[in-house]
Amino acid sequence: MRILTLSVLLLLQASSVVAQRTTARRAAPPPRLDRIDSLLQRMTLEEKAGEMTQLTIQAVGRRHGTADESMLMDSAKVDDAILGHHIG
Repeated sequence: MRILTLSVLLLLQASSVVAQRTTARRAAPPPRLDRIDSLLQRMTLEEKAGEMTQLTIQAVGRRHGTADESMLMDSAKVDDAILGHHIG
């Protein structure tokens, strides 16, 4: 009976230690999440909106391509989208 009681107490103690370690790991966010939060706090609202915006190739093209002709990019439109509107 003593061996059974001792075994149960050791098992309970071990499970308590494992539970404490698991809780400690969950309590602290991973470093990459801290980095993401830091970057988002430094971004302006305009920059955040620009990151969520997707452009079509036609929005920054000078001439639309066809099956026979290549698409031409307009560098002024590209610069305006990336630098002026933070698309990206």
